[in-house]
Amino acid sequence: MDMKRIAIGTLVGAIALQAAGFVLYDMIVGGFYAANASDAGRAVFRVPPLRLAFVLADLSLAALLTLAVTLRNSTTLGAGFVTGAVIGLLFGVNVSAGFYGNTTIWALPAHLVHPLVVSLHAGIAGAVIAAVLARVPRSVGIQPAH
Repeated sequence: MDMKRIAIGTLVGAIALQAAGFVLYDMIVGGFYAANASDAGRAVFRVPPLRLAFVLADLSLAALLTLAVTLRNSTTLGAGFVTGAVIGLLFGVNVSAGFYGNTTIWALPAHLVHPLVVSLHAGIAGAVIAAVLARVPRSVGIQPAH
């Protein structure tokens, strides 16, 4: 794999995740999650949250999305969005099902909506990553299949 492209995609993806996360989680669905938090959930959430932790989480997810976009050779906004959205949906179901089975932080409606929000969040980042990587030249070597 071309490490320069992976690094660029990861950084651009993390920035896209930060921006989209602010809009989605803070401005659009923040109230919904707060309304569906249990007393236990209200007691354990940090106010304000640790931003550095979100940066690290977004770098990790951006690296995963970049690898997927690269391996699928997604070179359009649409293809990048679909790649990111599928990964986000699967990841969101995994996290929500695990949390629902092990905690009482959120009520069931939040766990049902969360995978859809994560899917949109990752889809936006996947689209941005694909659009940027379509403009970054590939190094000479083995290329992904078309």
